[in-house]
Amino acid sequence: MLQDRSEAFAEQLPEDEFTTAELQGYLLSHKNDPEGAVKDLQEWVECERAERERRKEVEKKEREKAKERAQRFQESRSAYGPPHAYGALA
Repeated sequence: MLQDRSEAFAEQLPEDEFTTAELQGYLLSHKNDPEGAVKDLQEWVECERAERERRKEVEKKEREKAKERAQRFQESRSAYGPPHAYGALA
């Protein structure tokens, strides 16, 4: 019975996609329900993938905002000319 569960679990688990810690967290959440661990695995995989995609999008937007801020900063600095043109020490 345990062998069947472990084989079913392994068949559903994508190779080289999740860290040991991620899998350990999932298994700990099912430590008293091994059948549930097998049954719920596919849903967990899909949720984890969606969360990774969401995080990627958030990080991409944050990088774009930072790039825009840096560009605006550079533009504002160049609008006044070189530092010595407005009294700063060169």
